[in-house]
Amino acid sequence: MNSTISRYLKRDEKLKQLVGNKIDPFIPSNAKTYPYIVFETSPFLSAEVTNTYRCDIRVLTQGGKESLLQCETISNRLTELLHFRNNFKVMVDETPIYHSKHVGGGLIYDDELKIYQQLLIFNIKTSI
Repeated sequence: MNSTISRYLKRDEKLKQLVGNKIDPFIPSNAKTYPYIVFETSPFLSAEVTNTYRCDIRVLTQGGKESLLQCETISNRLTELLHFRNNFKVMVDETPIYHSKHVGGGLIYDDELKIYQQLLIFNIKTSI
């Protein structure tokens, strides 16, 4: 599922304008340049084959108040891409995503490093 989400996000032109290709599963490819997006998906039922996943996405920006606005802009675009309910909306290669819902998250600020980190949590349902 990580590769499906990666392909879906990287093909969006608006998101590319905001972060370039700095969209990576688990660990950023270059953590010294901001902004970037890191995400992880995991199955809801780890002991069974499932088509429902939790996707945690972190948006990181560095700087002053302008980076908070940048973080919000990126987060809003991610929500536009990944918040839809009960209708077939997205096909990534051969994988349809039938349902995706923003279910939580939060914003933290590291005062020492001047980094904003926005967490977005989505529940995603695909075909098996």
